[in-house]
Amino acid sequence: MAIHFAWLNLDRQIKIQGRVERIKNIDMIKYLFSRPKGSNILEWISLESQVVTARSILESKFDNMISDFSSNKVAFPSLWGGYIIKPNLIEFWQGGIDKLHRREVYILKGKKWDIVKL
Repeated sequence: MAIHFAWLNLDRQIKIQGRVERIKNIDMIKYLFSRPKGSNILEWISLESQVVTARSILESKFDNMISDFSSNKVAFPSLWGGYIIKPNLIEFWQGGIDKLHRREVYILKGKKWDIVKL
């Protein structure tokens, strides 16, 4: 799997290649409980990529959830999850004058990173 970040106006790019793994539930729960209660409540009320017709609707849902969880920790949302990239290659690219770019590639060899300039 690879992911690419480009900041074209800054002439910078980063490419990361590696294995993708689902984050273990225990690690997600630890992370969830390390955050402020309000942030965790937002996980329950905000549906990613869904249009919010009015901010007041979110605020009302938030207020209701605050009172629901006033004395308890916020429960772990069943649909909540995440993935982590375990990189084995990271490339940094910086644009240069007259196409004399700088490229450095970090390659994981065992537990050590080798650095190659291209």
